[in-house]
Amino acid sequence: MSQYQTELWKDVTSPLRTRYSCAYDYGADYVLQFPVERANFLSRGTFKLAPDHRMFVEVLGSRTKATAILTPMQVQTSIANKAVYPVGGAYYQDLSAYIPSFDNTKPIAYKWRANDVGNRTQENTTDNARVLLGFEGNFGKWDYKTGVSYAQSTTKTKLTDGYSYTDKLYAALGTGIINPWIGAGQSQTDAAKQLIESTKFRGAFQHGKTTLTQIDGSVSGELFQLPAGAVAMAAGFDLRREGYSFGQDVDANLILLAPGNAALKDVSRNVKAVYAELLVPIMKDLEMQLAVRRDDYSQVGATTNPKIALRYQPADFVLFRASASKGFLAPSFDQLYSGVLTQELPNGSKDPEGCARNPGVAEYCSIPRLIYTTGGNLNLKPETSKQGSVGIVIEPVKGYSASFDYWAINTQDQLLKRTPQVVLANYQALNQYIFRKADGTIDYVQAGWFNAGGSRVRGLDVSLRGEGKVQDAKWTATLDGTYMDSFKFAEYKGQEYKELVGNFYTRDLYLRWKHNASFGVSRGDWSGLLIQSFASGYKDQVPNDGKGTPPPGFKSDVSSYTTYNLSGSYTGFKNTTITVGIQNLFDRDPPFTAHNVDEVVGAGWDPRVADPRGRAFTFQLKYKFL
Repeated sequence: MSQYQTELWKDVTSPLRTRYSCAYDYGADYVLQFPVERANFLSRGTFKLAPDHRMFVEVLGSRTKATAILTPMQVQTSIANKAVYPVGGAYYQDLSAYIPSFDNTKPIAYKWRANDVGNRTQENTTDNARVLLGFEGNFGKWDYKTGVSYAQSTTKTKLTDGYSYTDKLYAALGTGIINPWIGAGQSQTDAAKQLIESTKFRGAFQHGKTTLTQIDGSVSGELFQLPAGAVAMAAGFDLRREGYSFGQDVDANLILLAPGNAALKDVSRNVKAVYAELLVPIMKDLEMQLAVRRDDYSQVGATTNPKIALRYQPADFVLFRASASKGFLAPSFDQLYSGVLTQELPNGSKDPEGCARNPGVAEYCSIPRLIYTTGGNLNLKPETSKQGSVGIVIEPVKGYSASFDYWAINTQDQLLKRTPQVVLANYQALNQYIFRKADGTIDYVQAGWFNAGGSRVRGLDVSLRGEGKVQDAKWTATLDGTYMDSFKFAEYKGQEYKELVGNFYTRDLYLRWKHNASFGVSRGDWSGLLIQSFASGYKDQVPNDGKGTPPPGFKSDVSSYTTYNLSGSYTGFKNTTITVGIQNLFDRDPPFTAHNVDEVVGAGWDPRVADPRGRAFTFQLKYKFL
């Protein structure tokens, strides 16, 4: 803890709450890698029914148990919730000597990082199962495959520590027995520890289930002959019934800051799809692919999406390819039906409309606590897209090849989760999502799933390959990279598209260039591999909402990030592979970024680009029984 620098962040932090507060770098307390246990089972049997016909059965099962560990909850006390520290309590803080206006005849309202309650810990257990019965075979030149399957996934969540019943915790804090200002090296009294423990909730919290019943089939073969070759065709169908349910084992509203959701009884939808593809040899070196697919969702309607692709290879060392298609993405059950949650932003948000009318008033210009709602949206429309690409593959010398593919993707009604910050920043167009009190201040902001205006994306994929041999040692070298030419995004229809490549953005980072390069050597039972990962730099988020002069030492550019991984393997023992490795060989630190950790996690670093764990050593032993 340290004193909060109100003046440094004066335009984005409410003086109503933080003038005399402490700062807590909760980003430093994040658990970077949750403990996970996994068990998987797969069984497949094939039965020959006739010389050209087979039946097969697949059974899959898995269990994943993950423990999510979050920072201790933040508690805000007030006269209304009766959790203020009482006058006469053993730990009452008389601040009259420091704050002339302090009234030591009144209780103290404070904000408390509840370290003594413990890290918020959740145990999530997910069980997956799938059974498939299928048939496959051929009739002459025609192949067929069909099957029926059922799958389900269930998840159960337990809260194991760090959560308290709201009323019990507030009442306990109001007794004065708990010391909210405990210093370093000190601990709560036994009476305080017992009181804290009595407020906790532990046990089953919520559960969810998804189901999928599916019947599908396909057939493929040759239709007829053209001068350049046979016209091949494939067609198929897909019938699905998808189900979803979610329930609570306890009312989440009774538990402070519980990660709950509103219960939802069983909902389901039917999905029907048919598709067909043609492969047409136009000339000896030129072929065309034509495809069409029609999907019909019982909730959101039907859509037909075509595709055309061309492949031209005039010589052995060069290949040209191109394609164009349309796409369709239906909203998920979670996006449609997830329950409404009430949350808050504690970082002093600004009401642009209210602040313009009431300049300098903190309740408008630096809101102490912004309430917002988030959840599903029954009015969501499907996301649609149009995409295309053109490319070339060349192999001027055997063993050395390169490919370049330029692509473009345009989306409309993109399915995204809107934040309250975005609603406020676009209040002119999204004012219907801002709800106000009688005095004009914001009551709450409606966020959650929505259909964005869309995006326009352009880029170039590059792939280089090389291999050779030096005496009895073989080597390979590769590079796979993407150059992002443009990523323009519109939050809502009618908004001007904004370029995001190379700039900080809360939803994602669109870097100008990223690549993975590798160099491998093998000789007999030994092999080694060196991998380089590179991500280009970008413009950082400007502190204090870009107002005034940035803090001393602030750099507007986040530097590029390069790491190397080295590994070696030995296969000299029967059925055994031994691999040792070093991740982040040169112990590279993530590039520094000054972004607001309330909007993107990672204090001083960005997890979307970098890994702060430094150099790590790995060991893997693999043994095959069959």
